Amino acid sequence: MRKTGVAKRPCVDASVHLDAIRGIAAVWVLLAHVRVLFMTEGLTALIAGHAAADRADSSPEPIAISHLRISSLLGGHATGSRMAVMAFFVLSGYLVGGSALNASRKHVFSWSQYLFQRLTRLWVVLIPALFLCAVFDACGMYLLKSPLYLIAGPHGGLPVSGHFTLGAFLGSALFLQGIVTSSFGSNGPLWSLSYEFWYYIFFPLLIAVLSRSRRTSVRVKAGLLLALLLAMSGWKIDAYFLIWLMGAGVACLPLRLPRRMRKMSMAAAGFILVAAITLALRFPINLFCAEFAVGAVFSLFLWVVLHAQDVSVHPLYRASAQTLSGMSYTLYLSHFPMLLLLSCVLLPTRKLWALSAFSLLKLLPVLALVFAASWLVYSCFERNTPAIRNWLRMRFEGKRAYALR
Repeated sequence: MRKTGVAKRPCVDASVHLDAIRGIAAVWVLLAHVRVLFMTEGLTALIAGHAAADRADSSPEPIAISHLRISSLLGGHATGSRMAVMAFFVLSGYLVGGSALNASRKHVFSWSQYLFQRLTRLWVVLIPALFLCAVFDACGMYLLKSPLYLIAGPHGGLPVSGHFTLGAFLGSALFLQGIVTSSFGSNGPLWSLSYEFWYYIFFPLLIAVLSRSRRTSVRVKAGLLLALLLAMSGWKIDAYFLIWLMGAGVACLPLRLPRRMRKMSMAAAGFILVAAITLALRFPINLFCAEFAVGAVFSLFLWVVLHAQDVSVHPLYRASAQTLSGMSYTLYLSHFPMLLLLSCVLLPTRKLWALSAFSLLKLLPVLALVFAASWLVYSCFERNTPAIRNWLRMRFEGKRAYALR
């Protein structure tokens, strides 16, 4: 019997391209960390940087104090992995911010529904990733007793063992890493997740403040809460919120490029994006300035890509982009502890590989193993997010109905 119902909308080229960008950004972060942990230049630079940090300040101040200093925005240089994170920020602003803005315009925005959607999306993957990190780090520290865990910490020269605490675990689970606690264990990439979460809170509050349809009392309360949260989160998180807002801004822009100019505009925007990233990586530009510029150029590229509203992409490209995008969040949260442990096992004497065709071939099994493990985690958790949401919703509604009896 033929199924009836609403026909599924075709997947237009723009959504496929966005999936491909998300997947490529996640793989870019993975490859950057592989280079750091397995290639001579990457780890040498990492160790040198940590040694310099140790010499400059052997007793760093607590994170809760240092994250409030505006001077934290003035140092550092751009890296490939952070360029990818800027793309994630802009995409998140476009998708999450655009959705919240659309719901607010239609007067159907609900904080309870919004937080339920955001928290289940984040926690379904984050909690398992934290436990996996604990297992991998424990193996490296207590079974292998690898010295690499003393130099590859996610914050300067501090050892991984310094972040292997219950406080760091709970702080990371509650998106307070970089504000009150450090990222848990070796999982340094978790830094960006706290940024993302607080942007999810900032933006609806900002909408409420700027909305003329809201009562003055509501706007004042939203403004006070937003100011308090901005003060709590610190200068760094607040500054990068501007990059996230670029994505939300793209969601507000009309798509007015003539059809005849779209391919040429996409090529031009792509060239400008590559040029901006190359300049940011090649020259000693201030980190935030470089990432702000790349975020702005990527926003332009995103706006041009959104004009691709045909259904013409090759099925293989569509399937590959959707698959890689689907597991990108899991890959991002789980890859570094696995890579660090594999590096300890494969390079126990820390004789790193020079960049060559042979060393790249040796890295293929490492990448395959990390991808396979990430896919397994994705299959168990992230892919089942809708089912977990439905189960939780039924549980809550059932308890509510029972309480009302």
